[in-house]
Amino acid sequence: LHVACGKSFCAAITEYGVTFTWGRGDRGQLGISRIAQTNLPKQGTVPYSSVPLLVPGIRDSRAVSVCAGEAFAIVLMEDFTVYGWGDNRKAQVQDHSHRPSKTVFEPQEILAARNKHFVQAFCGSDHVLFLTSHQQILTMGGNSAGQLGIGDQPQENINEAVIVSSLKVVDACASRMFSAAVTDDGKLYVWGSNSVGQLGLGDTVDRRSPVQLVIPSPAQNQAESIISKVACGQEHMLAINSHGEVFSWGRNDAGQLGLGHTIPFHTPQVINFNGIELCDTQDSAKISDSFVDFVCVGSSRFHTDPPLAIDMKLIDVAAGGQASFVITNDTSVIFL
Repeated sequence: LHVACGKSFCAAITEYGVTFTWGRGDRGQLGISRIAQTNLPKQGTVPYSSVPLLVPGIRDSRAVSVCAGEAFAIVLMEDFTVYGWGDNRKAQVQDHSHRPSKTVFEPQEILAARNKHFVQAFCGSDHVLFLTSHQQILTMGGNSAGQLGIGDQPQENINEAVIVSSLKVVDACASRMFSAAVTDDGKLYVWGSNSVGQLGLGDTVDRRSPVQLVIPSPAQNQAESIISKVACGQEHMLAINSHGEVFSWGRNDAGQLGLGHTIPFHTPQVINFNGIELCDTQDSAKISDSFVDFVCVGSSRFHTDPPLAIDMKLIDVAAGGQASFVITNDTSVIFL
């Protein structure tokens, strides 16, 4: 039903609303008790699980959505309750006490989410964005670079959900100390860390409040695109407009911008989809029965060739630490 991956772990929700985790577990990110964790195998001193583990303690309602930060996870339930576990050093997983633990091993309800009607969560490395049924964005967690988007707030960590301006949001993303959101009228707003130009504003100055990023549309000869989707990598970003044009900007040391080179950009660049390279069997994998194939340009070996050009429409974008993905209307996945 839904899968999310953090730095060294993953979480998944089944069609029955049950949550599983696997991977590294040294900071509570697997959502199991401290005692249960002692029974896990170890790599050195780090506990891990190479098979999915059932996350206990959240069976009163069906889980419907999950997001994963660097070492924490957030699960939204069918009844609108929200649970979190894992690394809590930045107050991104609030617990019941007045002095929150640095590590939350088992799922705890996030009290700040009560009566907010959150329908989606977007996890950054140490902060979270929540989207409500009324299209509001609320944030909590680390705020050292302004990634919560709440202005010149003196507190570095916020353990309550705070509203980000009056934007009506339809899509968002969060990553390593920066965030972005797409509004219902197709505008893109960015905020947080901008150390390598990942906000796309033409400089490297952090923003502590949402700032509109205007992206022209070369194909339509328009001064401003209508943005439909946005994705955040570790220090780069992708966006797709209503005409299916894909833009990238930020860090590019592994070719993650899909521009055919490793030069970083502080402003959005349109990706030219000309040429094709299909992954061989060692570099590709069938994602699921709903994905026919996995189309690859570049790979974990840091290839930088631009991606493919065939008669298709690009409908969605996603980003990992140093990789980017585009989904087409024929269910192909392009790996940049």
